[in-house]
Amino acid sequence: MRKVRVLAVVLTLVTAGCATPTPPPQVAGQPTRRGGPIDEELKAASGDPDSMAWSASRVLQLSDFRAAVPPGAVEGARTAYVLSYGMWCRAAVFRFSVSASFLPAQSWVKPRALSDPPEGRRILNHEQTHFNQTEVFARKMRRFFQDQLYNPCGQTEAQLNALADRFVTDEAEAQQRYDDETSFGRIPEQQRVWDKNIHDTLATLAKYAAP
Repeated sequence: MRKVRVLAVVLTLVTAGCATPTPPPQVAGQPTRRGGPIDEELKAASGDPDSMAWSASRVLQLSDFRAAVPPGAVEGARTAYVLSYGMWCRAAVFRFSVSASFLPAQSWVKPRALSDPPEGRRILNHEQTHFNQTEVFARKMRRFFQDQLYNPCGQTEAQLNALADRFVTDEAEAQQRYDDETSFGRIPEQQRVWDKNIHDTLATLAKYAAP
């Protein structure tokens, strides 16, 4: 019987939209029998049965933001999502899976976005670009682990997780820079620049979109 080395399923919960990322919880993962899909594990571990994986054909809607607005909130909206990954080795065969998913039950938008259509469109566009940027980093992770990393099964779990965590850290920094440079979507010129850059990067990384 060939040995299967199971590595961790890791979830990084992030909130975007004037928000500070929360520390990344780690959830031990086991694949299904016969080394089955990690992807279902990632969705189940998110804690939100309605989590929505990023999709080019399904953009965010205001109705997707289902959480109550907390008292004293100053943001127009808050988007919660997870950047999650899992990996395993069967002999020398390595499998890596990563997902960018939106969490409706933890995301909220203020009533003004519903009563003021232009403001609602502005907020929604800003939050969608946050989500798109998370997908950019998911694709960068797929590219690295699928095509660029030599002999991943020859490395320890700690080494592989450290490599993945670099992308998680870079993603959080990019999201903060996006909010800073666009003033949370309130500077139209900068918002358009970021929208285009993220759109173009997704196109460049189209080969690494989720199957």
